[in-house]
Amino acid sequence: MMARKFYTPLSLTGLELQNFTIQNLADNPSPYGKGHTYYNTVANEIRVYDGTAWVAVGGSVEYGTYSAIPAAGNAGRVYVATDTQTLYFDNGSAWLQIGTSGTATYVNSVNGTSNQISVSQTTGDVTVSLPSYIDVTNGEFHLKKNEYWLDETQYGVVTANSYSGNFNVVAVGRALELETQSSGNIILNSASGIIDALNSELHLRKTEYWYGGDQSGTQEGIVAAISDGTFHVTATNNNLVLESNNGWVTLGGDSGVESLSNFQTTSGNNITSGNNLYVKNGIYAGGTDTSTDGYLYIKDASGNNLVALSGTNGSGVIETHGTVNLYHGYNDNGNQYGSFYSDSDTNLIISANNNNIVLVSDSSHSYIGSVSSGNQIATISDIHNIASGLYVLGSVKAASDDNIDLTSPITTVIGGVELNNTDRVLVKAQTDATQNGIYVFDGGTNMLVLSTNPEDTALKEGSYTLVEEGTHAAQGWIITSYTASASTWTQFSAAGEYTQGNGISISDGVISAVVQGTQGMALTSSGIAVNNGTGLEFNGSTGALQVIDYTSLTKKYATSIGDGTSTSFDITHNLDTEDVVVTIYDATTKEEVFADVTHANNSKVTVVFAVAPSSNAFRVVVVG
Repeated sequence: MMARKFYTPLSLTGLELQNFTIQNLADNPSPYGKGHTYYNTVANEIRVYDGTAWVAVGGSVEYGTYSAIPAAGNAGRVYVATDTQTLYFDNGSAWLQIGTSGTATYVNSVNGTSNQISVSQTTGDVTVSLPSYIDVTNGEFHLKKNEYWLDETQYGVVTANSYSGNFNVVAVGRALELETQSSGNIILNSASGIIDALNSELHLRKTEYWYGGDQSGTQEGIVAAISDGTFHVTATNNNLVLESNNGWVTLGGDSGVESLSNFQTTSGNNITSGNNLYVKNGIYAGGTDTSTDGYLYIKDASGNNLVALSGTNGSGVIETHGTVNLYHGYNDNGNQYGSFYSDSDTNLIISANNNNIVLVSDSSHSYIGSVSSGNQIATISDIHNIASGLYVLGSVKAASDDNIDLTSPITTVIGGVELNNTDRVLVKAQTDATQNGIYVFDGGTNMLVLSTNPEDTALKEGSYTLVEEGTHAAQGWIITSYTASASTWTQFSAAGEYTQGNGISISDGVISAVVQGTQGMALTSSGIAVNNGTGLEFNGSTGALQVIDYTSLTKKYATSIGDGTSTSFDITHNLDTEDVVVTIYDATTKEEVFADVTHANNSKVTVVFAVAPSSNAFRVVVVG
C-alpha cells in the first residue's frame, strides 16, 4: 500500500488522531530527532528518543514460564514467572526477583445464577459452610426442624441410593408435602413412568377435615391403570365432572368420546366440534326418525320437512319450504340484505331489499333463458358504444398481416400466435377485401372458418375488435370502410405499445421531446438547439462548436522545483485567479506529496517544505 508523504508538520489542533498504528521495528532505528517514536516488536513496547538514547514509554507487565523471560534492558518492566509464581523487576540492566517463590493459592470460583451455585476448583477440597439444621453425612443431606432453633430432630433425608441408582427423598416419620408458591405446578417424573400408590392406584378421599393429622375419609374416587391396559378415572358413586376455568376440555387428535348410552348436554348449551361431527344414520330435529342415510332434517311437530339435506353416493338435495333470508354476516346487527322464495304463481322472487343485484360471470357476457346472442344482457357500455357509432365484437386471439389462402389448410402460427382449436382470428390483409373478417380456427382440419356469430356476420363501419396476443397484442382494429361486403380494417388503439424513455414524454396521446436548458439544450420554433454558453460558438456550416474566448476555459501551469538548499518556492502561474488547485508529486516515484501552500495573489502561489528538496525533486501543477 502506497503511503502519502507529508513534507511539513501535520497539524490536528483541536481534533483527534483515531485508530492509528505507529511504525513497527525489531531494533532501534536512526533517530530523526528528539521525540521520534516507534514500537519495538521484540520487547513489545513503545520507545521514544529523548535526544540521547531510546527509552521505553512507561513500564510493562509480562508473563510466561521462567525459561521464557526476555532479556533485561528496559527499566520498569515486571515479569511474572507462571511456573514458579515469582515476580521479577527489570532495572535496566538485569532482572531482580521480588519476594520468594511459593505455591499459588487457588481462589474458588463461585457463580450463583438461576437459584444455582456452581463451585469449581483446580485442586484441593471445596469446603461448604452449612447451617446447623443441615448436615452432610455419607453423601446424604440430613434436614432438621429449625423453627426457633429449638428442635434438631431429623425430619428428612435426601440421598442418591448407591445400590439402585435412584434419587431418594425421605420424610422421616412425617408426611411428604410437595408445595409450590404463586399457583405453580408440581411435576412428578420417574424412569419407569408409574407412581406406585397402593396397587398401582391413586386413591382420592374427601379431606375437608384434616385436623390433628387425621387423613381418614370416605373414598371419593380412584385413578388407576388396570390390567387390560385401560386408564380409568372412577368417581365412586358420584358424578365425574371435567371442568376448566372458562376454557375447553380437549381430547387429542386420535381420540374420541364413546357414549354407551345417551349423550346429553344441559338445556341451552351447545355441542361444538372443530372437526367432523359424525352420526351413523343422520341428525333430525322434530317429527319422527327416518332410515335415509346421510341426512339432516329439521321438521315441524307433525313431521313435515322445514329444511332438509339428503342424498347418497355423492349426490345431494337441499330443500327449504318457505323463504330464504340472506344476511351479510354474523355481526351485522340482524340486518336482512336479501331473500328469495317461490310465490303462489310459481315465480321465483329475488329481492335485494333496496340494494344492488350483481350478476357475476366468468365469461364476458350474461344471458337470460339460454346462452345465445339473442338472450345476451346488454351492459350500459354496450349501449353507449352503439350510441357513439361503435359496434363491439368479441376479442380475437391473433390478427393476420399477409394474404392467406383460405381454401387450404394453413400454418398454425398467425401474427406470432400458435393457434388452438376454436381460437378466433382477425383476417384483415386479404387481397380480396370481401374475405376480411372474423374467423375461427378448426384444429382438426387446420382451416380458418368464417365465424357464424350474429355480430361477426353483421359487420359494418364502426365494428371493432381487440387482439389478445402476438405481434398485435393489446391493439384495437376497426372497420373504417364497408362496401359490398368488402371491409377495410384500421388500427385505432394500441394500449401499452408506447413507453416514454430518456428525453421523451407521452401525455394524453402526445409524444414530446423533453428539453432542459440548464443541461445545455434549448427548444426553439425551429427545433432543438445547443446552448453555446460563454466562450463557445456554434459553426452552422461545419456543425461544430468552436472556442472563441479562451479566458473562460480552465487552464494549467506546471513546473519543477528543488535545489537542495531552499525550502520555499514561488510558483508564478499567471492564471489571473486565486481560485487554483495545487498538486505536488515526486518527479521520480510519481507519488503525490503534501507541503504548505499559500495563495499569494492572482498570479502566484508559494510552496514551503520542512526540509529542502534536492534538485528538481518535485513537480508542481497549478490548475485554475
